[in-house]
Amino acid sequence: MAHGLTKKQHMVLEFLKKTILERGYPPTIRETCDAIGLSSTSTIHAHLESLERKGYIKRSPSKNRSVEILEEDFYNQRVITVPVLGSISLGINLLADENIEDKRPMPVDLIKEGICFLVNVVEDNSLGIFDGDQILVHLSGEYSEGDLVAVFEEDAIKVKPFIAGMQICSDIEPLQENMVVGKVVSLYRRY
Repeated sequence: MAHGLTKKQHMVLEFLKKTILERGYPPTIRETCDAIGLSSTSTIHAHLESLERKGYIKRSPSKNRSVEILEEDFYNQRVITVPVLGSISLGINLLADENIEDKRPMPVDLIKEGICFLVNVVEDNSLGIFDGDQILVHLSGEYSEGDLVAVFEEDAIKVKPFIAGMQICSDIEPLQENMVVGKVVSLYRRY
């Protein structure tokens, strides 16, 4: 057991690590409650605060599910599984099971902190991204003018430059038309 942690804190930390390695992003508070066998979300919040105070994790107050494991070499030597989104449905949250068609292992050093996913691009466009290309998208919520972003439009993900005022999605809210779902961080093309 990690030094200075209670049994429950250790369980929370191990569940965070396992989930991040398996799917590339942290679990929800409710998922953590279920895994640890607790019914109170406030207890999980207290455990997360303790883990952060003791230097095991780092969280960002401005981002949902933003947990970084501070263990040395946790991210450097590992491969994580990133969800691949398939047909995406209007009115359900982006990372709902219905939207995930596959999972793909990727080196951790390619993944930004937070939630990332892969998606197939469905159309040719002027940005040099073509039908069949796969893009890695980071659900960051922080964008600068001109960043390439993935936008949910006409039941598909399309890539566009970010313009101030665009509607931004989180991982837990239902998708709407013309909603930015994340920042494009890399592109994969098969020949």
